[in-house]
Amino acid sequence: MPDPGNPDCAELDITISETARLEGMVKDMLDFFRPLALNRVEVDICSMVEECPAIVEENAKSQKVSIQSTLSDDLPPMLIDPMRIRQALINLLTNAVQASSAGDRVTVQCCCQGRHLFFDVSDNGCVIPSEIREAMFFPFVTTRKNGPGLGLSNVEKIPDAHGGFGEVFDNSWRGLTFRPTIPT
Repeated sequence: MPDPGNPDCAELDITISETARLEGMVKDMLDFFRPLALNRVEVDICSMVEECPAIVEENAKSQKVSIQSTLSDDLPPMLIDPMRIRQALINLLTNAVQASSAGDRVTVQCCCQGRHLFFDVSDNGCVIPSEIREAMFFPFVTTRKNGPGLGLSNVEKIPDAHGGFGEVFDNSWRGLTFRPTIPT
């Protein structure tokens, strides 16, 4: 590793950063194209959901976006794949932070209603054009300059594999709410 004063350090940092980005893209593509295998274990839902905002907190702070969690007190332990559910929530939280402006708040809420568990991730971002909105869960659809456009496609596969579904809603105030839903 060159010393920090070496002019090659900047180029090495760019190379490392781009390698990590490409590695993420390849992982997303592999996740999308292979069947989703679940490793179901009994999980304390509240504990699992509370871990997710901490993972994107640094990115949120750098964009001056806050993250708030609201979890129902009566969430029963559930037999799910916690790694996959975390993956979906972290992806949605990351997208929500990126869609928000400085001073905005991203929220993650979790509650049971009837025989379904809802995970709502809401942002204050801009409206998504209808032509993109209709296809945003399709592979390779993105509004970003970087990335393959597989994040939401992979997010949609996770509740599907659990026997659930994913939805998206306009917020009354501004932005969107993404709702992965799984049966209890």
